[in-house]
Amino acid sequence: MASVPPPIGNSTISSQYGYQPSLGVDITGLLLFTISTIVHTYQMFTSRMWWLIVLLIGGITEIIGYAARIYSWTDDTNLDAFLAQTVTLIIAPSFFSAALYVVFGLIVIMVGRQYSILAPQWYTVIFVIADLISLIIQSVGG
Repeated sequence: MASVPPPIGNSTISSQYGYQPSLGVDITGLLLFTISTIVHTYQMFTSRMWWLIVLLIGGITEIIGYAARIYSWTDDTNLDAFLAQTVTLIIAPSFFSAALYVVFGLIVIMVGRQYSILAPQWYTVIFVIADLISLIIQSVGG
């Protein structure tokens, strides 16, 4: 039998979280990811580094997640907001990891292929596939 979180305060309805989400932390996260996403959007278009799209997708996903957490602060029993923040905040880091794999491949190109076991493009392919497998395993477990 699944355990139900204890009620918050005098409420008879339990929070989806088991605690009250922090409004200050959630607003800070929302603002930081919004600023970062705007900066990366500007960088992508001005430098024509189209691979930065993965950072934009990750940033937008984080923004949605923190917005759902802020909504949860007003109604922490709302299952839709809880699921939205859970899914988005779990998926978003995969996009940031993908950007790191691309950068790693670019570093291999700049430093020289002789220092790498794999061709630069294979780092992105292999690690993105590993991330997808990891996300599938997490979703099945969740």
